Amino acid sequence: MLNIFLFSLACSQKEEVVPNPDDQPELECEDTTRAGETSIDNIEAVSASDVAFALDLWAELDTKDNNQFISPYSMTSALGMLHLGAAGNSDEEMKAVLNIDEDDAAWHGTKGLLTQELHQPERCDYQLSIANRLFAQDGYPFQTEFLEEVDSIYGAPVQTVDFQVDAEGGRQEVNAWVSDQTKGHIPELFKAGTINEATRLVLANAIYLNAPWATPFKEQATAPASFLTEAGDEIDVPTMFNGELDMRYFSDELMTAATLQYQGDELSMTFYVPNEGIALTDLEAAFGHELYDRVQDEQIYTLGEVHIPKFEFRTELSLNEPLSNLGMPSLFTDEANLSNMSDEPLYVKSVVHEAWIKVEEKGTEAAAATGVDVGVTSMPETQYFAANRAFLFTIQDDLTGSLLFMGRVADPSAGPE
Repeated sequence: MLNIFLFSLACSQKEEVVPNPDDQPELECEDTTRAGETSIDNIEAVSASDVAFALDLWAELDTKDNNQFISPYSMTSALGMLHLGAAGNSDEEMKAVLNIDEDDAAWHGTKGLLTQELHQPERCDYQLSIANRLFAQDGYPFQTEFLEEVDSIYGAPVQTVDFQVDAEGGRQEVNAWVSDQTKGHIPELFKAGTINEATRLVLANAIYLNAPWATPFKEQATAPASFLTEAGDEIDVPTMFNGELDMRYFSDELMTAATLQYQGDELSMTFYVPNEGIALTDLEAAFGHELYDRVQDEQIYTLGEVHIPKFEFRTELSLNEPLSNLGMPSLFTDEANLSNMSDEPLYVKSVVHEAWIKVEEKGTEAAAATGVDVGVTSMPETQYFAANRAFLFTIQDDLTGSLLFMGRVADPSAGPE
């Protein structure tokens, strides 16, 4: 029983060409590993702040009976860049929501170094790519210090565009960059009409993961198996099977959880399945920072008979309301204070997020992007583990504790739109 918690195109006026995500050239890779222990100061505190933000935000999302997938890391990266431009009331609200302590310079510095640590785009065992960029209105009076800090801390260079003259061309330029960074899996982060002549800045983050399982499932072992959807329907779905798989295992009165490693033993995926008689929403209601940490810390290494459904879906979200409800409403009104970004009156028009995931026999591929549109105011025994009912999942970096992705599977047969 498993529950899973697991981040706009060409600037010409020609027809947009979206790359085929399944037609990617094979690249040369680097046979390397990261250090077993990171030397980044404050890493635990920053990773914990991201986890707390993720679980707080999850509680604000309308998830019932729906599949859902997000990248908390993508969100906090984009919002972290935005925070460098905030002052006064907006600064205080963002600190509270992002769980930034009084030493915000240390938080940002650690976040930037953490991104450098996690960015592993050319590994042979897995690939994890994280990129940031600013798309700024040409000639607009942005604070030089803001632009320099975002670039030096978050590795986000400025790309000038002219939203005032050609907003649609600017939207396509942003989308093209996101699509390129996510291997074509997030082709249109900003939908038509969302970026307009009032836009002065877009802060974008993109994250892409391609992680083979440490022990792949055999395709011939995949077969239809019963799955209980959140709506209470019994359906048959293609289910992967391994009768003797190394895993980390946790069980209590609320749920059963299992963690499977990806190649390289640095990333992993945890499935959280509510026990019989417990609804997925009940598990979500209890799934706070403390419970997440307890599962991750108290799992035991064991051999398991593992049943996991194959699934693929995407989530598209507007984060304006959830972020306002969490405690940062001023940013979306004329009360926004972004004076560290510009002396001109600016506010956040929208925060959008899109994420896609595919889990199959060979491993997991996932991509996500977050965009912020800123405009002018106006040896144990063998265990049995089956993800055979609606569940949560997370994908995390085991070396730093960073929560990269989070999701829920209400119905694995509901594929991408």
